[in-house]
Amino acid sequence: MSTLKKSRPALGKLQLKNNLFKSMLTIKFTGFLVGLLFGFVLERGYFCHFSGFVDAVAFKNFRVLKATVWALLLTTIGFHTASALGIIQLNPKPLLVVADLGGGALFGVGMFLVGACMAGTTFKLSMGSVSYLLAAIGLGAGAFITREGFLKPYYTDIQGMMKIEIAKKSPTLANIFGINPWIIVAILSAIFILILIKLKEKILGIAVKKHQFGIKFL
Repeated sequence: MSTLKKSRPALGKLQLKNNLFKSMLTIKFTGFLVGLLFGFVLERGYFCHFSGFVDAVAFKNFRVLKATVWALLLTTIGFHTASALGIIQLNPKPLLVVADLGGGALFGVGMFLVGACMAGTTFKLSMGSVSYLLAAIGLGAGAFITREGFLKPYYTDIQGMMKIEIAKKSPTLANIFGINPWIIVAILSAIFILILIKLKEKILGIAVKKHQFGIKFL
């Protein structure tokens, strides 16, 4: 009887390990499939935020900008819907004013120097670009020395500067204004839809102008 009692905790631990192993395999397999699909979409769509904004400003090409707004619209609705159904749990990060502003500024400078964002660097590297191989190495090295290397003490200090929380929770637009999150979703969705309509009008306007120019030229 005592042997049976002793074996039960061991069996419980073994079952827990098996469940954890299966869970890890599921996560890795799901991550592989999502990553494969994401990489294919990035490469086929030539989707890079930096290039998209440059194209919009310099060349009046709003293709990537339009896709970005669509992505924002769908993820805003999709994540909150999944959270409401209990499929996922939203876990917003704390507002780290110094870290967010400083990191964003450095990342923006880096994008300008490289000529691509993180997503653009990844798919351009997959196309065989040596230039973006160096950029990817730089990204990895920079992340490592900041997280684990000689910059780690500074990283920890900067993370702690001006950390803002509301009632011990990470600030979101909903808890800042004290309203239902779906009101924020509705407002943001309306803004995104308006932007998409304006972009469509701009694209159509540019197409009409080009057509008129072609007629005049002929």
